Amino acid sequence: MENGSFIKINILIPPQKYIANSFVLLSYIIIQNHILEKLIQDLTYQIEDENRVSMAHLSEKDDEIRAVRAQCQAITVELEKLIVEKVNLDAEISKYRQLLEGEENRTHGRIISSASHSFEPTTQTNVHVRSSAMRRVTGTNRSDTQRSAQGNVSILEVASDGSFVTIENTSVSHDEVIGDWKLRSSGSGRDITFTFPKDFRLTPKSKVTVYARGRGIHAPPHSLVFEAEDAFATGGDVRTYLYNEENQV
Repeated sequence: MENGSFIKINILIPPQKYIANSFVLLSYIIIQNHILEKLIQDLTYQIEDENRVSMAHLSEKDDEIRAVRAQCQAITVELEKLIVEKVNLDAEISKYRQLLEGEENRTHGRIISSASHSFEPTTQTNVHVRSSAMRRVTGTNRSDTQRSAQGNVSILEVASDGSFVTIENTSVSHDEVIGDWKLRSSGSGRDITFTFPKDFRLTPKSKVTVYARGRGIHAPPHSLVFEAEDAFATGGDVRTYLYNEENQV
């Protein structure tokens, strides 16, 4: 270097060598290109395989979803049928319940229950019953008994010695209010009437015994005492009636 100037050195490469180097570089590039193309092809095949597997899985899931939907639809249809059947059944039950309640209410304003008895001195008991709601009359004498009843309240038992009369509510679901109802016992020239206390109620399948004075204890609602009489009617032809609150026969 002289006077602040640089010395420029030119290196010349012979053309033959330059061309040879270019061929080597081109061959390397071609090889690398083939490698990359092969890699791209492999990756493309892998993606296609994964897509096919995914589509197969999706198809299976779609089939499962369709099967579940079909099952749900069948269950829905069956449930709708059951709901319709239940509604119809509830309607039938309601209709029959109304018929039963109407039949029970229809009996108001009439003699609710009656029983007639004839007593003869013997130790046997013979009972003739005209109502499935009636029960056996017990006593120490022979009794021929005929009974009838309408509705749920009936005369269950009449003592042959006139000591008591038992009334029963045969319903299994309804209370019966028998307040102000009258229990009439007639026979052998006697006509006795007992009036139940106001708002007196018989629960389902319950009974109440009305005792003559001195024949039992006063323990409502299970037992009542008729203080006005020491015995109900007795004799050869006794008739016992239960009237509703309107005193209508």
